Amino acid sequence: MSRAQRLLALIQILRRHRFAVTGACLATELGISLRTLYRDIATLQDQGARS
Repeated sequence: MSRAQRLLALIQILRRHRFAVTGACLATELGISLRTLYRDIATLQDQGARS
């Protein structure tokens, strides 16, 4: 999965969850490390995605 695909998948997963979800849960669902997840979240925030 490319990084762009992963970022889009992350946005879709976050929209699907109505309540807070742990980073570990998100990382497992995407099949990535927690560190990569945090980098991806930072990228989305830099691009203007907000909660």
